[in-house]
Amino acid sequence: MITSHPSTMASASSSVGSNIFAILSLLTISLLVLLLLRHYVPLRSTPAYLLVPVFLALALPCSIILLVPIDLASTVGDSDAQSRGIWLPEKVVLVTWRITYWLTFCLTWFILPLLGEYCDSGYRDGKKRILYSLRSNARYQIIVLGSGVAGLVYFILQNGFHVASIKGLVMALAYAWGLVLAIGLMGHGLVALPRRLFKNASVSERLRRLQAQAPKTKDKLDEAAEALEKLENTVWQLKQRKHGTGRDLQEWIDELADTMAVPDARPGAAAAIRATNTSIPPVVTERYLAELTRKLKRARHKKARFVDEWSTLCQQAQDTQTILDSASSRQLDFGRSTAHHQGILAHTTLLTPTLRYHLHTSLIPYTRILFSALLALASIMVVFSELVKSFAPSVSIIGMTVVHHPNAEGSKVGFAGQFIAAAWLLYMDTCALYAISDVKVWGNRALVRRQTYGESATWYSLQVSHHHTHESRMACFLAGRVWSSPCALAPRILLGVAPRER
Repeated sequence: MITSHPSTMASASSSVGSNIFAILSLLTISLLVLLLLRHYVPLRSTPAYLLVPVFLALALPCSIILLVPIDLASTVGDSDAQSRGIWLPEKVVLVTWRITYWLTFCLTWFILPLLGEYCDSGYRDGKKRILYSLRSNARYQIIVLGSGVAGLVYFILQNGFHVASIKGLVMALAYAWGLVLAIGLMGHGLVALPRRLFKNASVSERLRRLQAQAPKTKDKLDEAAEALEKLENTVWQLKQRKHGTGRDLQEWIDELADTMAVPDARPGAAAAIRATNTSIPPVVTERYLAELTRKLKRARHKKARFVDEWSTLCQQAQDTQTILDSASSRQLDFGRSTAHHQGILAHTTLLTPTLRYHLHTSLIPYTRILFSALLALASIMVVFSELVKSFAPSVSIIGMTVVHHPNAEGSKVGFAGQFIAAAWLLYMDTCALYAISDVKVWGNRALVRRQTYGESATWYSLQVSHHHTHESRMACFLAGRVWSSPCALAPRILLGVAPRER
């Protein structure tokens, strides 16, 4: 008969409260991620094969905010449970990190890239869409592999064949791109997020920026609408001459035509359609229709993106102008009385016109200035801690705020340190995610409210998952036999807390 050691049983029983707290926190994170998805993706009409991977790709990286503080307090050995804060048994923490890492790794390198090309494919048949996705990803991997082999040959010719040098070079290159991208995005967010809050504090300055942005947004909307109209004209011309194609292709063309609005019935419209679609091949093939379908889906996404941007910009400009015009009467009324715009406050008298005026002219601007100053100070602390952690870790501000018991034999991080560590991680992750949406260098990919294209949803979730993988990947492979929670090594170093040995 196997018996457990009394201290082990006591330790297991004392972690019940931490287990409940961890489960509730994980459920809260999952609920918030689900609400975020609901804001950008229609949950009912989105297929499960797309919704589940995107949800996991967002929820797993967000769980770092919970796992790292728990890992900091889950030290080996018996110590005062009250001073340890929220903790879990070491084996549970290690298994949780490994599950999180490998799921994120599979999503980043296999599932999401294939799923993105699958959603972007124009083929009707599922098998052909899968083959298209495999070919597209294989083409990308071959290009990357070919470039790597060429660089490796050049490196060997210049420095000779040394296994240790080649191994170090390959590992450095494998991690460099993801780490540089993550650091660049977080650095951009550390500056851009406080700056945006500070600039939006002034109502008049905000209105001038919106007015300066309006012509560019309107031009992009007109270009997107014109490009979509040309593609729709192509479909209508194909429908007129579909009788010379096969039955399957005729059904395909009819399906494309059914998804569009009725064409222009004005005199001369048919001639204009024929004149603007001279690129249609004499023989319509399945590959041509697949490419046309893919272009149609992208064009619709692009138009929906700029329609949403234009409507949002116009609404913001109108509200800002209303705030400025209310200076004489000191009463503010946006003119929106429906529940769709005001939500819960639509049926209450909590915000009177006078109170709303003082809220938007005094309280909100000063609150934005206060938060911009606090976030700017936090950004300075992050940069300072990163600069001094290599030669003077004792003066790292992040390390000092997280570690409250530096001389303790057991846990050095209590509940207060865990809360502060979670706050630091949340701020740094928020800066990186804000930079992804703020930097407009991703082509046609964009997050559109309730209309996000499937390929864009997979791409954005892949970037979030990709950053998490590069934070933990090196520790998992290089330090797996040294540290009790290897995947948490990079986040622990980021917080200025020394990794703990077994």
